[in-house]
Amino acid sequence: MAKTTKQKKLDPKQIALLSRSIEKLAAHYDRAEFQNYLELLGKPKRLLWVNFLAGLSRGVGMLMGAGMIGTLIAGILIGLAAWAIHTLGGLPWIGEEFQKLIFYIRDLVTQHH
Repeated sequence: MAKTTKQKKLDPKQIALLSRSIEKLAAHYDRAEFQNYLELLGKPKRLLWVNFLAGLSRGVGMLMGAGMIGTLIAGILIGLAAWAIHTLGGLPWIGEEFQKLIFYIRDLVTQHH
């Protein structure tokens, strides 16, 4: 025994409203180029190629951006170090620390030979 449902009849105002809504939805899909997305989904090799190229572009862009920011930061730090050396007349404690490090490394190398 299947249930039967009563169908309500739509009045002309509701039909007009539904018609406008469907037209707006169709216009939205046309603007969004939805058909192009569906075609792309139907071609898996093309989809993989497009996504590969997009990922490659992002990676190259990230690499270039990180390089520029790293260069900028290194330039600022070098400029600060040059300013500090010029203003303070040198930083003798840095030289002493490097000398200690060099002697430590030299001792390690001579112990292993």
